[in-house]
Amino acid sequence: MGNPPFLSQLNLATATQRGLAALIKARTDGATSAYTDTAAVFWIDALTKVTVGGRVAFLLPQSVLASRDASAIRHRISQAASLEHLWVSTDHAFADALVATCAVVVRNTTQSAGPVERSHSLEFCELPPAALPGHDNTDEDTWSSLAADAFGIPTITFASTESVGALAEATADFRDEYYGLSGFIVEHADNMSDK
Repeated sequence: MGNPPFLSQLNLATATQRGLAALIKARTDGATSAYTDTAAVFWIDALTKVTVGGRVAFLLPQSVLASRDASAIRHRISQAASLEHLWVSTDHAFADALVATCAVVVRNTTQSAGPVERSHSLEFCELPPAALPGHDNTDEDTWSSLAADAFGIPTITFASTESVGALAEATADFRDEYYGLSGFIVEHADNMSDK
């Protein structure tokens, strides 16, 4: 069980220096990139230290579930372990944490992953079990869908495989429309009458 340091690479005060970042990238066999949160590095490293069948439980920033720069780590975790439980903080759970948090429990096994048990909030309210994204023959490389319904985001299944480009023509020429509206946009309108 671990609570690694949350060191966002977007913050100058917590960003890893280039030399250390190169060592971390080598140690993780290239699973990290420029903006991988250091907490994810501790998570993948902890999995290498537990025996087959052993479990690793970590408190992590929620961004690890979805960020592009943690995708290689999520992929490695899903290849070497089974995500058994995900808890998502929907409240401000930790006074000193300025980021949204989650807790993951993974088991060191190469067996096929079953449904992920899920819960949310400080009361650990149960959510229905869900399949790990990418294990159901989808190309999804983010685990954000596992947390979405904890925030009231509905699951949507698309019946069409057509792209927007097949249905509409998109242009980027909207600047004049934006500036046409700019005179009507106000920051605060306490005394506006209905007009």
